[in-house]
Amino acid sequence: MTERIHINGGESLAHHRDDRQRSTQDRARQTVRRLIDATVALIVDEGETAVTIERVAHATGLSRGAVYHHFEDRDALVRAAQFDRLAQQPLGDIDALRAAIRAARTSADFIAVVELLALAICEPSRHAVRVVRAGVMGSSSSHPDLAQALRGLETSIADELADVIREGQERGFVTRSLDAAAIGALIEAVAFGLLIVDFMDHQPDPTALAEATTRAFLAFLAATD
Repeated sequence: MTERIHINGGESLAHHRDDRQRSTQDRARQTVRRLIDATVALIVDEGETAVTIERVAHATGLSRGAVYHHFEDRDALVRAAQFDRLAQQPLGDIDALRAAIRAARTSADFIAVVELLALAICEPSRHAVRVVRAGVMGSSSSHPDLAQALRGLETSIADELADVIREGQERGFVTRSLDAAAIGALIEAVAFGLLIVDFMDHQPDPTALAEATTRAFLAFLAATD
């Protein structure tokens, strides 16, 4: 009986320690989320230069020490916030693309999906997203932790996009003889490569650019098998 009580008591203490550890981890995640959200808000409203440890601490009601507990310096906080911004947009686009492909019933429906995709990619408001992506990629060369996180994000985006394209192939809308991952890489390359347009003095009309992009995508994606 004594041994049984001792063992159960040990298990109970272990469970309490596990519960406390999980609770501490949950609080830490919530705090990091608050810090990142506050930093993103500053970047969106006023630009990256507006971010300071003091302003983020004030916005979240935390002390400077609490901020530094989770982020070694201002640059680490900004990198995390910019990465968070980068992570939100592409996967949302892919979800919308998946839903549109599933709703398509005819080739004409699918062409409309491609047109919407091209319009979204060429939308001038995407400039900010492309700049963020380029900035995060640039920073990753000197920050291994950011490079690793970015590689994971880009891999997940590529995998999700390839899965959506395979759905299109299974439904007969996308050429089956083409590799889905290669098609996805092309779409990603076009979407990100349009960054160069943002730095041209004489930019093409967004509608004309979307039409050209649609024609390019249809040449590769429209089923011909």
